[in-house]
Amino acid sequence: MSDQLLWGLSFVVLAAIVLPYLVSFRRRRRVDRARKQEAILLGTDRPSAQFPFIDATRCIGCGSCVEACPEGDVLGVVGGTATVVNGLRCIGHGRCALECPVGAIKLVFGTSERGVDLPEVDEFFESSRPGVHVVGELGVARRVLVSEDFVFRDL
Repeated sequence: MSDQLLWGLSFVVLAAIVLPYLVSFRRRRRVDRARKQEAILLGTDRPSAQFPFIDATRCIGCGSCVEACPEGDVLGVVGGTATVVNGLRCIGHGRCALECPVGAIKLVFGTSERGVDLPEVDEFFESSRPGVHVVGELGVARRVLVSEDFVFRDL
């Protein structure tokens, strides 16, 4: 009888530890999945500048990249793999790539749909668009100084 009591008590203790974790884990995954679907519908699932590219074949879905991101709402684990769920919030600092234990994340510019939107710059800071000189940071800058009339224009 005491063996059954010991096993029963062990089971209760194990359930008290594991069940809250499993409930929290499933809730977080459900929220991430919903956020991803909403981002796709709104068109905010793709970052506008430098962003993390996650190699799904290497990702183990541990969520360390999600926790490491100081922006908080950029990455989520959907279907067991990390994914960008709010790309517009990404500023491209790369903490997620540093924290990934398997090296599944690298920071890239552009996407296959959008291409690389950064111009090439010569030694005089003139871009590949004639007459357009780059002023400021390229990663998030969308305005450039046009040399012939010295006004800012959107790219």
